[in-house]
Amino acid sequence: MPVGALVDVGPGEGSVPAWALPAEPVVDRAALLRFTTACFRSAGVRAADATATADVLVLADARGHPSHGVSRLRQYLRLVDAGSVSPRPRVTVTSRRTAIELWDADHALGPAVAHRAMQRAIRRARRTGIAAIVVHEAGHFGIAGAYALRAMDAGMCAIATCNGTPIIPPTGARQPALGTNPLAIGVPDGTGRGFLLDMATSVVAGGKVEVAARRGVPIPEGWALDADGRPTTDAVAALKGMMLPLGGAAETSGYKGYGLAAAIDLLTGVLGGGAFGLSVAGMWDTGHPSTIGQLLLAIDPSAFGDRDAFFARVRAWRAEMTSRARQDGVDEILVPGDKEWRADERQRERVELVPAVLEDLAQLAVERRLVRAWRPVVAAPPAG
Repeated sequence: MPVGALVDVGPGEGSVPAWALPAEPVVDRAALLRFTTACFRSAGVRAADATATADVLVLADARGHPSHGVSRLRQYLRLVDAGSVSPRPRVTVTSRRTAIELWDADHALGPAVAHRAMQRAIRRARRTGIAAIVVHEAGHFGIAGAYALRAMDAGMCAIATCNGTPIIPPTGARQPALGTNPLAIGVPDGTGRGFLLDMATSVVAGGKVEVAARRGVPIPEGWALDADGRPTTDAVAALKGMMLPLGGAAETSGYKGYGLAAAIDLLTGVLGGGAFGLSVAGMWDTGHPSTIGQLLLAIDPSAFGDRDAFFARVRAWRAEMTSRARQDGVDEILVPGDKEWRADERQRERVELVPAVLEDLAQLAVERRLVRAWRPVVAAPPAG
């Protein structure tokens, strides 16, 4: 499926009152979470699922990934309104062994079912040392790191991944066959942080191209192909074409990103007996039930020895990484996840949003008669 559907991300009909947009594009985080939850509730989503999904979207913005944040709220609601995602799914366990379960998500909101699956994996890993849940028939699940963070907060190592609607080609192809298939790997260090890799298996996440298209700016060379399979720096043309796998072309090791995306497709869709490759429908297809596959895995480090000693080794590992001699112009060496934790801390109370996204959210408030819930989002912070 081409990425063309990604272009339609703007506001709908109606007027936005003047008070509904703040002077600066910074809003109250807790109020934004409540408003986002209210939007899902207005679509008939269960309270727990609405809260879990809203939390993942707002977390993405707070951690510096606006491509996966509340900018996608309208499309999530479209999927629910169209019936592609079920507001009240009947998630069932279809296969179970000691440390492994297979779930049929019944086209649930991806963040809601992924949250439940990771919580289940954490509980089982406390008994078995390791546990994995494979989910099929789910919706788009946002940033993979959100679920690894759940496990890390419980002192667990984690892997979270999913397949997706095909928008990247196998190396050398001119047609897409795989999703951007994100991967998160988390390792806690006992301080509330640790190591958190959260990445797409394309050169960049497709959402970054959406952001460039909204802003009317070009994308770097090597990110995407147009609909005819030619390299492009035009964000809109890229949205009508496809993303390149991590590494880009074959001569720059694009086969590595292709291989990772393929492995994730195999370990989610194929392994779980769900949709894979060209049959995956997810974020943009409102004419078909969402059929994304997920893998959520938790590992209890205490199964390998003393937990505190493990945390100390992780911190020692960090010290080795960050103390290496730096290249010219480099101020510090970071560990994956550091930038996101800093952004989250900086935006603990107020979150910066793209002005176009703010306008769209205000529009949603009008359309869904949630103006009362929107007012606290854009209210000026108290003086002092």
